[in-house]
Order: sequence, then structure tokens, then C-alpha cells
Amino acid sequence: MDELIEMNPDTIYLFDRGYNDYKKFDHYCLNDNCFITRLKKNAEIEVLNEQTPDPENLIFQDAERYLGNQENGTKTQHTLRLIHTKDSDGNPVTILTNCFGLTAKEIGDLYRYRWKIEIFFKWMKQHLKIKMFYGKSENAVYNQIWIALITYCLQVLIQLKYNHQGSLLDVQRSLVDFLFKGINEFIKSLFPTSTRTSKGRRKYDWKQEFQLIVHQFDEGEVNHLDDLTYDPCFNRKIK
Repeated sequence: MDELIEMNPDTIYLFDRGYNDYKKFDHYCLNDNCFITRLKKNAEIEVLNEQTPDPENLIFQDAERYLGNQENGTKTQHTLRLIHTKDSDGNPVTILTNCFGLTAKEIGDLYRYRWKIEIFFKWMKQHLKIKMFYGKSENAVYNQIWIALITYCLQVLIQLKYNHQGSLLDVQRSLVDFLFKGINEFIKSLFPTSTRTSKGRRKYDWKQEFQLIVHQFDEGEVNHLDDLTYDPCFNRKIK
């Protein structure tokens, strides 16, 4: 994590329980770096005090505690805050944090809202089509993301302005094909006129067809099919 993130004292860092390092938690507390994470189930805990639960806001426990064990040298030097709540799917979770200035509800909301970051990155991958970065510097990466976001927003504005009911992919394809052919040609491409003359596949009325067969049978119009000397393909007697 140290290689990925430059810690800022004015930031609250939210991360999953994969980064469960007691010494690093002490380091964050010592440097006033606020964090919120999940606690593993097998953690050793020493309880100091607890606050009144707030079940209406999904806060079932709010306590100040030490983590680890003094005998094996894993006990934290700083006290941390443990909050029992539920995640976005209603599953029980135990949150670990050094944010004592926030309410338990605010901390629970922050942990649940962290998934919005994941959803945003998923949306970026699906809609912005950023498959590779053309530059590796910070400015190059930011510029490419901003350009992709602006392009996406312009496509949405085009859909709204011309009341286009198709997909954004249709707009994107038309932009590529008619970029240098004028706005009128581009708008016309968004609303193509159908050149199909056929009415398409029609629904077959099987009930009516069955009634016709029954009528033919009742009228004796199909009796000749029982005659083995009759060839219906050639409409003649077989000799």
C-alpha cells in the first residue's frame, strides 16, 4: 500500500481487510492518518469501553479497544474503534477505524459508500472504452480520462437534443462515420429510413389451419390419401 498511496493527513482512507497490518495501524495513528477498514474474524481484542448501540441506524456495537496480544508482541500501541454494522447487502461486518471524531453511523455509511468507487470504475471500463493509456505521466492519464468523460457527455447531450431513442453506441458509430460529412448528414444517420419492403414474418394461425383440416376430413376431401394406389405427388394412379 505504501507504494500505491501517498498518505495525506486530510484524507480518510477506506480499504478492505486484505490490508490488515497492526503495526501499520499504529503507524497511521502516530501520523494522524485516518482509515476505515474491516476486521478479520480471528482478531484478538481487548475491550476498554463501549458506547450505546443504535440499531435504528444499523449500529449494533461501538467500542474502543486494543488489537492483538501482548505476549506475542502483536498488541497495538494505540486504541482503535470497532463498530458492528451491516454492509450494503445486509451482511454483518465489523469495521475498524481510528476516526473518533465521527459518529458510528457516519463511519458505517462511509464504508458502505466505498462500493460507489468500485461501481464508478466498472462504469468507466464499460462506457469510456479506455483500453490503454497513451502516456504514463499523471497529466497524461488525467487528460485521457477527462477527454473520455467529455466525449461521453457530448454523446448523451446529442441524444437528448435530437430525441434519439437508440443506443449511445449508434451515436458513436455515426460520429465516426460522419465526422467530416456535415451535421445534417450526421443527424440523418441517427434516424435511418427503412428500405425493407417485406412485412416480415407473419404469425401463423394454427387453430384456423387445424379447423380447415377437420373440415376437409369431414367432407371426404382427404379420403384418397388412404388409397395406396394413389400418388399425391404426381396426381395419378400407381399401376
